[in-house]
Amino acid sequence: MKLFGRKRPQRSADTSEKSPETVNVQSRDVSVAESDTEMMTENVYLGQEQYQPKELQVSAASLIGSRRNQQDSLCYTSLPDKGFLAVVCDGMGGLGGGELASYTACAGMVDAFQKCGDAQPADFFVRTASEIDVSVAGIADAEGVPIGAGTTLAAVWIKENGMHWISVGDSKIYLVRGHQTRCLTTPHNYKMLLDKRKQAGTITSEQYQAELSRGEALVSYIGMNGLKYMDVSMEGLELEAEDQIVLCSDGFYRQCPEENLAQCLENLSGDYETYASQLAEAVIRNQPRGMDNTTLILVRYSPEENEEKIREVNEENEKGDIKT
Repeated sequence: MKLFGRKRPQRSADTSEKSPETVNVQSRDVSVAESDTEMMTENVYLGQEQYQPKELQVSAASLIGSRRNQQDSLCYTSLPDKGFLAVVCDGMGGLGGGELASYTACAGMVDAFQKCGDAQPADFFVRTASEIDVSVAGIADAEGVPIGAGTTLAAVWIKENGMHWISVGDSKIYLVRGHQTRCLTTPHNYKMLLDKRKQAGTITSEQYQAELSRGEALVSYIGMNGLKYMDVSMEGLELEAEDQIVLCSDGFYRQCPEENLAQCLENLSGDYETYASQLAEAVIRNQPRGMDNTTLILVRYSPEENEEKIREVNEENEKGDIKT
């Protein structure tokens, strides 16, 4: 298996929450029980079967930015009986811990996907994320002491025209439909909790502002050994022709905000498999200093376009005009 991987360590916030909370996803409640760029990767294909759904086009890229290490990982794979899976992870932890955490999460998700049988996507995601959380929490040094590594997780499962997804942490998944962009995920950070508390009236505006400087600290991530929050699509989403899905680490979306994403995609040209590299390079050019690892996977759903290509090939075959 090939994965590309390698965020700056960030401590999770002390949220003083002693029990798991509920995350609302698609109006459904999901309760999680306590249980200057140096390198760009090439586009990645991960998996044993050389199969990709004909209605999907995929592009992927990862930049190390100005960081010393690449702690992001990405992967995607397809199986004829299951469909297509794409994963982006953004690791945290010093001494290589972030790199190992993100790689472990990516590899674990793909391995579980290949073995999941007839599992429903939502059940699969909840179960697998919980299992991977334990695995990453167990990453230890040579003396067997856990190194405290962690990682975000963003993944989509597409089969035919249906898509399900999961996110833990602050990596994001976007749906771009026409000129509109919709973020499907919620960053699981301290700001999320502050927003809830302010809305509920349990803290004042002054208290909110005083705590906001800690807002980016994650309150749920893979490796905390007991996930507190995850976003899971319970009923899934029906894709429409030319929909685009973007999975990305914060190194990308902090430099390419949601309101600009659809236009940025429209401005790209050439083969679709180069789109992710074009976007990543543009981000680096705009912010060459202090640039975080930047990783993204683009997926375009184009059933009509691919059906037309197939019809054209079949027509040429019938005419006997295909050159060999």
